[in-house]
Amino acid sequence: MTQYLLVLLFSLMFICSWEEARGTSRLLQQDVLDNKFSTYTHVYITNQLRSDLHVHCASKNDDLGPQVVPSNQFYTWRFKINFIESTLFHCSIYSGPLSGSYDIYKALRDNYGRCKRKCSWFVRKDGIHGYREDGVDDLDFSWQNAEDNLHGN
Repeated sequence: MTQYLLVLLFSLMFICSWEEARGTSRLLQQDVLDNKFSTYTHVYITNQLRSDLHVHCASKNDDLGPQVVPSNQFYTWRFKINFIESTLFHCSIYSGPLSGSYDIYKALRDNYGRCKRKCSWFVRKDGIHGYREDGVDDLDFSWQNAEDNLHGN
């Protein structure tokens, strides 16, 4: 009986830790996924540059594939945080000479008051700006190659 319960417990932990992610690209005005009662976390990456933005995000279990986000539009995906709260989405982002690779969603950072249901990122010439659910800009990443760009390298 004890072995049966252990197998059942480990099976439940495995199932609960499985991440499910779905990504789509939508017009900025069509923000229809923001549902306050959703059990999903929604991430939005908005391109505020004048040129196309290339984004490739992945977690340990889901590779969302390369995406091209036109100027003034956004890319979004949704997922459920795994049971042990280790969900992490890492994104490579570039547009022309600007590029970098960033932890766009980290459960241990974001799930406790920062952006539990909706994480918004705005990509600008000066970097990537993260906003909490209440609209406050609280996390900024510089372009990782910004110094090279300034020197023409």
